[in-house]
Amino acid sequence: MSVATRIETPGETAYRQIRADILFGRLLPSQKLKLDGLREHYGTSVSTLREILSRLSSEGLIVAEGQRGFEVAPISAKNLKEIASLRQLLEAHALEQRYRGVEKLRLAISPSAHFSMRIASLDADPRGRL
Repeated sequence: MSVATRIETPGETAYRQIRADILFGRLLPSQKLKLDGLREHYGTSVSTLREILSRLSSEGLIVAEGQRGFEVAPISAKNLKEIASLRQLLEAHALEQRYRGVEKLRLAISPSAHFSMRIASLDADPRGRL
């Protein structure tokens, strides 16, 4: 069986690139987005760009200014605090999950296997302590 390869359209490629440029700060918060410049840079039509920017607007990454165009969504101190708080939660959760994995592994080793491992380590301890 072969796995079908999904071919990405130029519009999907431009969407991913613009989104990444926003998330990685290559397009700055509150930066005005000129359609002609975007068209040249991302190599897609103005109508496709309007669709992409509307999609990014629904994701909160772009602000549509009515008839005046689009700009990258601004970022506030509140946004940064929220991001930092979420990151703390995720990192604490990841550490907890890692510790649980190590603890499960330790408990899975039978007492006799654990003792055998300690005996084998005597060679490394010149004092001969368990």
